[in-house]
Parts: sequence; C-alpha cells; structure tokens
Amino acid sequence: TQGDLDLFVRYGRPALSFPDADIIGESLLGNEHLTIGRNGPVPLRTGTYYVTVLDQDLEGRREDFSISASFRDLPPEPLREIPYLPEPESDLERALLSTVEVIAEAGKGSGCLVASNGYILTNWHVIEGYSGKASEDIYVAVNLSLDNPPVELFRADVVAFEADLDLALLKISGGLYGQKLPPRYSFPHFLLADPSELEIGQPLSIFGYPGVGETGSRVTISLAQGIISGFEKI
Repeated sequence: TQGDLDLFVRYGRPALSFPDADIIGESLLGNEHLTIGRNGPVPLRTGTYYVTVLDQDLEGRREDFSISASFRDLPPEPLREIPYLPEPESDLERALLSTVEVIAEAGKGSGCLVASNGYILTNWHVIEGYSGKASEDIYVAVNLSLDNPPVELFRADVVAFEADLDLALLKISGGLYGQKLPPRYSFPHFLLADPSELEIGQPLSIFGYPGVGETGSRVTISLAQGIISGFEKI
C-alpha cells in the first residue's frame, strides 16, 4: 500500500478497536506483516480469523491495499524480490535516486546514499528509539517514482553516530525481510564534494521526505531550494 496501514487480527470476530485485537501489526511501514504460530502468545488454531486494515492517523481518506496470506513463515516470493535500481542519467536523477527514507522505531526521516555499497548518512534523531538508544530495526525506502511514496526494500545497521551533531551513518545489510542482496548489487549515491569550496550565496537544493503539504500518511519526495547564507564552525 502507499499508506501507513496497520493490521488488527482477532479470532472469531472482527477487531473494531485497538483493545479488541488479539494480534497487531503496527509500524511506520506500508508493508505490514505478522506471523501467527502454534507456540506464540496467541497460538494458531482452527477457525476463522478476521483482519481489520486501517490507518490510525487519518480519517476519510481511501488507500488501496492488498493482503497475502500463507501457511509459511516467509513472505510470498514477489515480496522478496529486490529489483536492481536504475543508473542515474543526470545530476538531478542522481540526487533523486540517492535520497532515501529511513524508517525506525520512533519515527522516520530522510537520508542520503553516499557509497555504492549502501552507506547512508542520516540524522541521529531519525534512528533514535524510545529508550534513547539506536533502534534495533531500521528500514530503508528508495525513490522509484516521483508520483508515489518511496518503496520499502531494505534493512540497515547502525555503523556510527554522534548525537551531539545529530548525525548517524548506516549501512544497508539486506532486504526488507532479511534476504541477501543480489550479486554485485550497487546503489546510486551522491558524489561528495570539497566543503572548502563552498561560498556564501551559492544555491542549495535539498531533497527529502518532510511530509509538508501532504494529505496521506506516507509522502512522496520533495525539493526545497535556497542559498548558503553563512557558516558556523563547530
């Protein structure tokens, strides 16, 4: 789905509210998933299960979605496929393809691919969890269309962070469901320049997913422009 939809599952009758649900698939992802096992907190049993699909943050907006159910603990094969990302043909396309959305436990925000092997520069506040430590599960969505929200395809690990500078370095470790990347997989990335060449008055183009002016719960990539107005040494 292109919205932030959640799953409420109940045995025997529909779950119409959060407390009614036996099992909940709730995250900031559009690709929501859950597993019901024989030995889980709510064991699998013979009968009818009802799945309620909803967006908890919006009212009156329709989102198309599809549900796939399986008797295996792996997602269907089409969901496990990792497409090769296109090669950028211009500086603008490189910027669009190299800008990603980082989704963590407590929030999500923008990031920049800075190497072909999947290193991402983002902000510490994006990956900080509710405990004040880095989130255990971090997902990466990439931009494949200017008209649609980014597609969640990858997981990432934290390589380093500096909370005082609000910076974090991540590295893509595999697919959304833990599957390995295809052989010789390469990511589009920003070409880093020499910061000493920056001057006041130079134009800036900033790509990201701030959610400003959007009506849905997941947003498309946007562009803001300005100039370098000054410097401050840290």
